[in-house]
Amino acid sequence: MLSIHHRIRPLHVGRPAVLIALLVAGLTTAFMVWSPAAAAQDGAVVTAPDPVLRVSGSGVVVAVPDMARFEAGVVVQARTAGQALTANGQALNAALEQFAGLGIARRDIRSTQISLSPLYDRPAGGQAPRISGYQAASTLHLVIRDLDRIGAVLDAATQAGLNQAGGLSFDVSDRVALENEALALAVEAALVKARVMAAAAGVTAGRIIELTSESRQAPPYRTMALEARAGDGSVPVVPGELTVSAEVHLVMALTAP
Repeated sequence: MLSIHHRIRPLHVGRPAVLIALLVAGLTTAFMVWSPAAAAQDGAVVTAPDPVLRVSGSGVVVAVPDMARFEAGVVVQARTAGQALTANGQALNAALEQFAGLGIARRDIRSTQISLSPLYDRPAGGQAPRISGYQAASTLHLVIRDLDRIGAVLDAATQAGLNQAGGLSFDVSDRVALENEALALAVEAALVKARVMAAAAGVTAGRIIELTSESRQAPPYRTMALEARAGDGSVPVVPGELTVSAEVHLVMALTAP
């Protein structure tokens, strides 16, 4: 929807000034009508600022995702730190090998978390906690450019031993082009609205004084948490649609017809 905002610009002048307020489409704009003889008592001519019209416009573009992002990881507990790290690394290497076999390029895989922390036993009787083992955790972030392979990727992660799933999100590879298209639509909508309102008020929308935009980028949307099962390589995933929107604010000068 288009949001249009007008402001009355108050003007404090001499008595010859006449203020005419116009109400258009539920919003208010104002301009000053001056007598040709309007002047201060000392003979100096007083000029008024040009009347302006302020409007806002929105543009929305709907697109079908052409890529997905997937996060999965592994958490391993062992008696020693070395054992925990070794088991964690084995699971990650197995997953990387599986992903490579599915055509996922190494540039589309990155580690987002690696941690090692001690585990404690808390004996009864107020004794101090003591270390009983270690936990190693790591997470991989994948970009899946072939959406038909999503189910196979989820299954491969499970088979490799990854036991943590951060979810699946969808996006478009050329988001900048969509943002520019939404911005152009927003400007067009604001211009049309300004001209319609000015015509209804009996004036003309003239030059553009100010044009600003607001960033309204929608982040890639996520699905619910994943529960892939080993042996099932056909997990149904429906990417749906996503929207990219833009909003602009326009200030135009008003002139007599």
